[in-house]
Amino acid sequence: MSTATSNTDRKNRVKRIKRMIIFFLLMLIIIPIALCVFLIIRVNNLEKKLDKFIQHYNNQSSQYAFLDTNTENNASDVTKEPIKVPDVQPNVGSEVTSQHVYDRKVYLTFDDGPSQNTLKILDILKQYNVKATFFVVNNDRPEAEAIYKRIVAEGHSIGVHSYTHDYNIIYKDMDGFIQDYTNMSKKIYNITGVNTKLFRFPGGSSSPYGNISKYDIARYLVNQGITYYDWNVSSADAVYPSLSAEQIIENVVDESLDKTNVMVLMHDSYGRETTVEALPQIIEQLQAANSQLLPITSETVPVQHIFINK
Repeated sequence: MSTATSNTDRKNRVKRIKRMIIFFLLMLIIIPIALCVFLIIRVNNLEKKLDKFIQHYNNQSSQYAFLDTNTENNASDVTKEPIKVPDVQPNVGSEVTSQHVYDRKVYLTFDDGPSQNTLKILDILKQYNVKATFFVVNNDRPEAEAIYKRIVAEGHSIGVHSYTHDYNIIYKDMDGFIQDYTNMSKKIYNITGVNTKLFRFPGGSSSPYGNISKYDIARYLVNQGITYYDWNVSSADAVYPSLSAEQIIENVVDESLDKTNVMVLMHDSYGRETTVEALPQIIEQLQAANSQLLPITSETVPVQHIFINK
């Protein structure tokens, strides 16, 4: 009996060992698979968040770009023909009114200029007799001064975007913001004679970047009699990689037609050549859809992403 019992015990121990070995082998297979699945899901979620962040940054954040300083050709584009600027600074004044009833008011706005693309855009706007709004940044190149002047001289609205377009400076604290705004506002006044009260937040008023509340900035602006303008139609011309002219046209026109007060975000900085290419068709298609294209004035109903109690 003892021998039989011993054999039985031995067999049971062998079975337990086998089960334990099988269990550990299964764990060695299952655990890595589970970890891989978890990591795949995690990576996918992170990629989605990153895509949203990049989209937000590119669509709302205006990437600062000056005239190309690396090639002589770019400089020659601006200086090839002298720009004639009238001595008298016209007043943009009230929005154009007429007996015709339009389906919508559309405000074409351009951020991050001036650049040689600003000149091309101004040529197109002049050709179609359309006025727009330019939210400008600092550009110290000699030819840029004539572009600031031309914007105003040809009846377009000009507003402050930023002096540095550096979020680490603009949104570090209120002092940094006020200094950046003041520097650009003074520059516009010194060059054009316009004491503009138009402003667009770098990245938009709903931008998550920086250490200070955009609500605090908005209250400061309102107390100074300054109106900030966001957008409700984005051309997405600042995304990377760049969109084609056809895609930009589609973005602007399709998003505009279901609105009555349309604020379009575009860019006129260096590298936005497809925006220039798209502009004629954008104008033609919007006008064909019974849209009135106007510059921003004090009478314009602002599109704002955040709201404050005034």
